[in-house]
Amino acid sequence: MSQDRLVATRWDREMIRFVFLFLVLSSAGGGAKAVASEEAARNLVNKGWAAFVGRDGSVSELDALRLIGEGVRLAKDRDETVYSVGMNNLSVVHMCAAEASVRDYDFGRKLQLRQLGKNSYTNDNYLWAVFLREENLGSISVSDYYGAIKEGFKTHPINRYSIRLNQKLPNSREHALQILVDEAKKGDPYAAQRIAFSYECSRGPIKMQEAILWYEFALELMRTVADTNPRKISLRERLNRLKYLSKN
Repeated sequence: MSQDRLVATRWDREMIRFVFLFLVLSSAGGGAKAVASEEAARNLVNKGWAAFVGRDGSVSELDALRLIGEGVRLAKDRDETVYSVGMNNLSVVHMCAAEASVRDYDFGRKLQLRQLGKNSYTNDNYLWAVFLREENLGSISVSDYYGAIKEGFKTHPINRYSIRLNQKLPNSREHALQILVDEAKKGDPYAAQRIAFSYECSRGPIKMQEAILWYEFALELMRTVADTNPRKISLRERLNRLKYLSKN
């Protein structure tokens, strides 16, 4: 990448961040010509996610940021659920984007952690981030971490992995990923999905082909599951998104 392009990309990223924070943190009133309904906010968040995964046949990460950001602004102080899920979706867009001016893993993580405890998507992502050694537990003990998963998420696959680890955390991110690879080879689609996520959503550039292979493997492991299963639909959308990006 040329120095001029690198500078431009950094400027684009800062401008996107500024516009996003302006949209989200600005008051929903104060000069607004109309008050948006909760349904309008929900539709904007949904349309933004559709732009991110390419439900209409094309992927636009910039449109995803714009639409979800506007939906979050409208939902603020009106619909806590739409606001929280929208913020989670924005964090995923930043962490997983292929576009260099949009991709910012650390910024995305900060957005996501603000919603911890407020929606199931963020909660699950946090549990996985701790297991993958991407987030620290702080003052929470490892035994309390596993205990909370066992109590509140009885079917969560991390419960099985904790037995293998004797209730300890993996030594490193690489160690955690190796555990997931081993489990995926035994037929665990959740492990395969998380490996795909790790290639799509992490610090540094997206690893497109590796992510595609693991999404395909996760779907193969779910071949007997109904096509209407939400997780299977999500996997297929993420796979189709990366296949589109790899060709365009």
